Amino acid sequence: ASRLRAILLGDANGGSTTTATEDSAAPGYTAIGGTSTASLDINTLHLYYHSPACQRLYHQLLSYPAEIVPLMDLILQRELESIHRTLHDEMATNADPTVDYEVEFAALPELGAPLPRVQVRPYNLRELSQMRALDPNAIDTLLTIRGMVVRSSPIIPDLKVAHFCCTICGTAVNVTIDRGRIAEPTRCNVCNVKGGYELVHNRCVYSDKQMVRIQETPDEVPAGETPASVVLFAYDDLVDAVRPGDRVEVTGVFRAQARRVNPKITRVKSVYRTYVDVIHFGRVGAGSDQRKKAEEKKNKDETGSGVGKGIADARSSGEKLSEERIKELEELARSPDIYDKLKDALAPSIWELDDVKRGVLCMLFGGNSRRVKRGTAAKKEKQQKRSNSDGFDSMDEDEDDNKSVGDEEEEDDDPAS
Repeated sequence: ASRLRAILLGDANGGSTTTATEDSAAPGYTAIGGTSTASLDINTLHLYYHSPACQRLYHQLLSYPAEIVPLMDLILQRELESIHRTLHDEMATNADPTVDYEVEFAALPELGAPLPRVQVRPYNLRELSQMRALDPNAIDTLLTIRGMVVRSSPIIPDLKVAHFCCTICGTAVNVTIDRGRIAEPTRCNVCNVKGGYELVHNRCVYSDKQMVRIQETPDEVPAGETPASVVLFAYDDLVDAVRPGDRVEVTGVFRAQARRVNPKITRVKSVYRTYVDVIHFGRVGAGSDQRKKAEEKKNKDETGSGVGKGIADARSSGEKLSEERIKELEELARSPDIYDKLKDALAPSIWELDDVKRGVLCMLFGGNSRRVKRGTAAKKEKQQKRSNSDGFDSMDEDEDDNKSVGDEEEEDDDPAS
C-alpha cells in the first residue's frame, strides 16, 4: 500500500515513476525503466516463498502470463482507486494533526479524475532459460533469459487505435487493435455505403515500440559453437531502456508468429519466427550473477579442485597441474588413437571435413623445431654491406676500363700521330 501511495503521489506531483525494485531487488541488480508510465516491479521469488497459495499463483503466472498479468494490472488499478479515496478521506477529516495535508496532498487528483496507469512487471524468476534451449513448449510462457545487447532499432510507431472515416458522409469510427488485428468496418451505419471507410493515419493512436536483439555472452557459448541470439520487442517506457553492449536479464513472454510468403497473400510458411515481448529489463552487474556462482560452486564440488582443468586454465590462473591431471595427459599421449581423438575434439559442431581438421591439427602441433644461433642477423648485415661494396668496386673498374678504351680510340684518330 505504501508503494502504491508513493506511485500515486509521485505521479500527481509531476509524472515521475516510482518503482518497487529499490527495496526488493537483489544486490547488484538494477531495474531499468522509463518515466512515461508508472510501474510496480514484483520480485517473483518473494511471491513464491510467501505461501502455498502464492506458489500456485507463481506457477499460473509462468504458464498463463497473457491472462494473469492483465488481471494483476486490474487488481492493482482497483487498489490504487481505493487508496485514492482513502487519501481524500484523511485530508477531509484531518486524521493526523501533525501532517500538513494542504502542502503534501496539494497535487492529489480530485475524486473522479483519471488516475495514473500502473503496470505490473514481474522479474527474478526461479529458473533462468538458455537461448539455445528454447523450444515450442516455451511458447506463450513467461521466462527469463540473459545475454548481451548487440542491436537496437529506432523507435517504431505501433498502432493501437485506428481511426476510420467514411468518404461519403464523413462518419468517424475508432477501432481498437485486438491481438494484432484491426476489425475494419465494412458498411457505414449512416449512409449505408459498403466499403466506404478510409483509414486516417494522422488521427490514429500509436505507442512506442522498439526491436532489440540480444545474444549469448562469450563465457556462455559452448566450444566450437556460434552465439545464439533472440529478438525482443520493447514497448512504451521500456523503449531505449538498454543500449548495445549492456548485459541484461530479460523477463518476458515467448511468442511465435507466422511468416507470410508474400505480404499480399494470406498464405503463411510452415516455419514460424519467434520473439520475446519484454515485460521487465534488468541490468546485470558484476556481483549479481548469483545463479552462475552457485552453478560454478556445484561443478567445482563435483569435479574437484584440480581434476578437469585444462592447461590453459592452469597457466592463466597461475596454478600447477595436479598429479592426477598429469597422469591423465600422459595416458592420453600414449593412446594409439590420439590423432582421431584430437580430430573429433576439433570443432565438433562441424560435420565431416576430417581432412581439413587433420590439416589444422598439423599446423597447430606439427613442424620441426629449429634453433638459430646468436649473431645471425649481424652476419647478414655484414654480408650485405660487403656485397654492396663489391658492387661499387666493380662499377668503378668498369668505368676505368671504358675511359682507357676511349683514350686509345682518340690516339688512333689523331693525324699527327
